[in-house]
Amino acid sequence: VAESVRWSALASVVQASAGESLERLEYLDTYRDPQKDGPDTKRIHFSFTLRAADRTLTGPEADAIRDAVVTACREQHAAKLLA
Repeated sequence: VAESVRWSALASVVQASAGESLERLEYLDTYRDPQKDGPDTKRIHFSFTLRAADRTLTGPEADAIRDAVVTACREQHAAKLLA
């Protein structure tokens, strides 16, 4: 993401796009490598846990939520998911 993107803004997008299934969201680290990623760019490493209150989420359901989170972060903050 751009250097100007704050964790709080990214966290809000994750919370909104994951919805009720988001049990936990945790900031882990910020990493900067201008030679690899370009100037004024950083990587924000975070994790989240999904859980349904009344049942077990299926793999496809969890994948769809993850995809929604990635899409929302990309659309609102030009974020990229790095494997």
